[in-house]
Amino acid sequence: MDGEVVDWLPLVANLDALFDSGFISFDRDGVVLISPALGEEAGLLDNIPRRLRQRPTQEQAIFLQYHTESVFEHATVDEPEVLDVCGAL
Repeated sequence: MDGEVVDWLPLVANLDALFDSGFISFDRDGVVLISPALGEEAGLLDNIPRRLRQRPTQEQAIFLQYHTESVFEHATVDEPEVLDVCGAL
């Protein structure tokens, strides 16, 4: 989004790494989306919360849509560290 850094999503380090890598995102209502790129490793995320505590603001929802379309939908498992993050949850 025009090089703007948005750091308003308070996530624990493991989930933040998955978000930054595109393996999770959130819809406009704050419901978690888990990337199919994780394959069977996605089962390791069964115990994470299924939605954000607060519904995203309109500005946050716009960013989440951007993240989903530009990062989440293009995620690939090509770095073993990502799977280590999943295993740490």
